[in-house]
Amino acid sequence: MRVKRILFCILGVLTAVNLTATDYLSTRYVDGEFVSECAVDAAAPLSVCDSVVADLVEQITSDYERLFTWAFKGLGRQGGDDERDEVVITIKESTFDKMSGLCHMVADIEVSRVTTFRDIALDSRVLQTKLADGTTRVDVDIFYSNSFLKKAYGTFFVKPLSDTRCEMRIQIHVRFGWFFNLFITQKRFRNIVEWRMQEFMRNLRTEAEKRYTQQLFEGYFIQ
Repeated sequence: MRVKRILFCILGVLTAVNLTATDYLSTRYVDGEFVSECAVDAAAPLSVCDSVVADLVEQITSDYERLFTWAFKGLGRQGGDDERDEVVITIKESTFDKMSGLCHMVADIEVSRVTTFRDIALDSRVLQTKLADGTTRVDVDIFYSNSFLKKAYGTFFVKPLSDTRCEMRIQIHVRFGWFFNLFITQKRFRNIVEWRMQEFMRNLRTEAEKRYTQQLFEGYFIQ
């Protein structure tokens, strides 16, 4: 009975935090470049949020299909939603060199009712640093330039707000190549990219809070 009461208390606290937390999401189009930013608050300490980020980086290269069970959950082909499925990227291969931070991906990019770009190589550099205030920063810079993509880079932050609370924030910059620059309007970008970015951040928050809840229970039973 006591364990059940503790369970309900913890879940109640986490639920209350999520109900009061406000997600931030915005996209602007400046000089041919899309700039999107999303932030969520997570009811979990920095150490737990950092473990989520570490698994994200690790699984992108070692077991990227597993990410669709949590970080990328619900972000693939929507089925029946033509606007959200106008552009679908299918990852076929991914490798990562930890020493250099270089990541190599091979993907098919399907443009609904237009064409499919097959075996597109997406090379990027992933750099993770720890800032003076404890914030974890991950920079991803994609090296690619043709009719699909001119440049793309993003920055991800995990900032401690208290001992048991963090802000997760991501900002991405995308400049498409000539073909997609004609095809991807601001409305299409929001339909294809923006909502996926928000759901991705919510998935990370859910995973962090789930791990923290599990950590609390394990700590209780060990005592």
